[in-house]
Amino acid sequence: MQITNPPSIQPVAGSTSSVKAQGDWVSAAFADRQVFRRLDAELDRAGVEAAWDLQGVEHLDHVGAQILWTHWGKRAPAQLQLTPAQQEVFDQLARFSKVEEPKQGPPWLYAQLDSLGRCSLAHSGISSIWCR
Repeated sequence: MQITNPPSIQPVAGSTSSVKAQGDWVSAAFADRQVFRRLDAELDRAGVEAAWDLQGVEHLDHVGAQILWTHWGKRAPAQLQLTPAQQEVFDQLARFSKVEEPKQGPPWLYAQLDSLGRCSLAHSGISSIWCR
């Protein structure tokens, strides 16, 4: 796929903390190393606390959205202007980005020793309910 409108980030005229994203934010665009390097530098200049306007983005797929989402620290910026279709993409990203931490059980060795102790008690006749 030939990208005729590569992704870019431009500062908003008259503002030091607002940026406007433009172009095609799609996976094919990021395959071009020069485009990706330029965009990476533009993301660095924009920072994470900027107000973002994505309404100038013509095409946005999940790869383009993920690049922005990761840059923003996996949360939407406080000031963000989106089209309804873009909002759906970011809502889906937010929903699937939530990973629950696994519950911490006792360390493996502790659990094994505990089990061994319970079985030892059960085999000594003290209680059979302890060994499972």
